Amino acid sequence: MTRVGVEHIEDAGGTEGIDAAFGKGPSECEWELVKPLFDGLRREQFNLGKATLEFYDEREAELLTSDEQEYLKRLRDNPRTEAQDEDEEFYRQHRTELKEQPSLKSKWDRFVFGTAVETEDFVQGIALCLRWLFDEDFTSTRRRLTIRSDRRTKKDRVLSASLRDRN
Repeated sequence: MTRVGVEHIEDAGGTEGIDAAFGKGPSECEWELVKPLFDGLRREQFNLGKATLEFYDEREAELLTSDEQEYLKRLRDNPRTEAQDEDEEFYRQHRTELKEQPSLKSKWDRFVFGTAVETEDFVQGIALCLRWLFDEDFTSTRRRLTIRSDRRTKKDRVLSASLRDRN
């Protein structure tokens, strides 16, 4: 038997109404009696266009052109699962601004880049990542790639020390 607990009802004026309705105390209601209250409730699906419009509504108006606002309205009204050229272009133009809200930036990253790209070849994987990280549109920005590993062996420490001594 699944029971549903109702907290702080005594503080709100008593449990007489609930006791009368269910014939039991509020913490002793069976789930089957309460379940219909929650049937049909669904979590609202995330809308990237809507969330991005809301993000920019809270910022300066000149951050978006009228064409970009129209683009976001189209994305809001017609959500899609795979990014197209205009989606990638918008992302490239605005990704630094989107960093102000990490959860939204993460949604854009997933939308534009898709799920993680896995490869058996380490160098190929790095090349694919660098393609997106060091986009040619942002050549004036100084960028640095740091690769760290959680697992280190004694050999790794010796190699790291010798490389550091050379520089």
